[in-house]
Amino acid sequence: MAAWIRFSLAALLLFGLAACDQQGKDSKKDAAASAEKAVVHPPSDPTDKKGWGNYINFVAGQHMSRIRGRPNSFFLASSQEPEWEGRLQGMHESVANSLARGILPRSLVIFISPDYKAMADLMVEEFELAQPGTLRDVRILFIGAAEDEERVRAVVEPTGAEFVFHEAK
Repeated sequence: MAAWIRFSLAALLLFGLAACDQQGKDSKKDAAASAEKAVVHPPSDPTDKKGWGNYINFVAGQHMSRIRGRPNSFFLASSQEPEWEGRLQGMHESVANSLARGILPRSLVIFISPDYKAMADLMVEEFELAQPGTLRDVRILFIGAAEDEERVRAVVEPTGAEFVFHEAK
């Protein structure tokens, strides 16, 4: 009988420890979930590349449904950066090449810059040259200012891409 009591006490002790361990795991999951919900805003410093990278990742994460693979982003540095004109020209070439080459279906392509108007101008210029219907099942995410949304949408939608606007704020 004493052996049976010892066995029962040991089983209760193990069950209690398992429950405590599960509670610890649950609280870690809850902490991780609340950390994921923290909103990330665009950095106030247009030259803060790490801050802009964090912001792009945060916004991209909100638009990944039905996307396969990693998103592709076109980030145009601030006009306050040295050699900005060269970077702007390089970005034009890069976007033009991507549009001409084609983008795989179910891809997410992100366009963002601390200089929202410059990125909108670049998109309008390059997407006007894209062939209609060539980007079916591709999601184009423009992160910028509300005043640029409609003119960018007008040149992206004829390509067949799903246009998504995210106001940077």
